[in-house]
Amino acid sequence: MKKLNLQSFLAGTLTAALLFTVISTALAASGSVTFNAINLTKEGKIIFNKDEDFELASGEKVPSSILYVDQTGGGTTYLPMRYLAELLGISVTWDQATGTADLKSKQTVVEPDQFMKELAEQWLVDGDYPKNSKGETYGPEILFDVVGHMPDLISTTATNGQDGYLRNSELEALLSSFDEQGANKLPVYDLEGNVIGEFTFEDGPA
Repeated sequence: MKKLNLQSFLAGTLTAALLFTVISTALAASGSVTFNAINLTKEGKIIFNKDEDFELASGEKVPSSILYVDQTGGGTTYLPMRYLAELLGISVTWDQATGTADLKSKQTVVEPDQFMKELAEQWLVDGDYPKNSKGETYGPEILFDVVGHMPDLISTTATNGQDGYLRNSELEALLSSFDEQGANKLPVYDLEGNVIGEFTFEDGPA
């Protein structure tokens, strides 16, 4: 089954540009269709402004948006699929045989070594965990192999969704005394030592 890039497909459909122009002009005149009616932004950054056409790689220009209003007054806005897909990191292919546009997420694979490097660059200061105002080190447990020791405060997320830290000394104490009937919860702190939630070990500390 032959796969074609949607850009090629769109360029091909423009061979019927004259027919499209006649039809769209008639629809616009009826008041049911408005072209280039909206501004589009992504995270506050302008993608295109209303009244602007969208230019394809072929150089052809098509409406950047189409607003259709039905007989009841309900409106639907149509936007260029391929262009929006690329903005959102989604690939688009066109299957001419079945008339299908296929959207696929672009998955970024990060190698473990690269992941650890990026995590270390994000957290570590001169090769060690950063420290809070009390001199306690804090950061993710996974960087143990890089630093050579555990931080005093281990980054985690409390059951209430708050990001915070487990105190390593309390975790070690729980690990040494845990049994099936014992406690399975620890407080979660912010960097200043205030309790902001709790962490529950569903099956006990591993």
